[in-house]
Amino acid sequence: MKNIEQVKMLIKKHFNSSPKGVISVGITTQKRDYIFHIDRSGLIESGNGYYGVGSISKTFISSYLCELIAEKKISLADTIDRFIDLPSKLNCPTIFELATHTSGYSKFIPF
Repeated sequence: MKNIEQVKMLIKKHFNSSPKGVISVGITTQKRDYIFHIDRSGLIESGNGYYGVGSISKTFISSYLCELIAEKKISLADTIDRFIDLPSKLNCPTIFELATHTSGYSKFIPF
């Protein structure tokens, strides 16, 4: 984010689409950890406690993927059958398709 106005705009957009939603923000310093919970009306809770991690795993996966690409151990063009023993007749998605959620598999998963 280039400035605080962009952050405010994104928060407002979030609450327009999810009026009952809550945004949790965790901040770690050398002296203390802080967790803030914000709803549509503003700050509703602060202090230490449990923090819902949401989609944080995507950050770790993408960082590790970048490391593997830099080490030339994997390519975004590789298909998953290079790493998993699958029947040869399958049309396997690429790492890029899986990382960008464009493999088409989501339509087969019943949520």
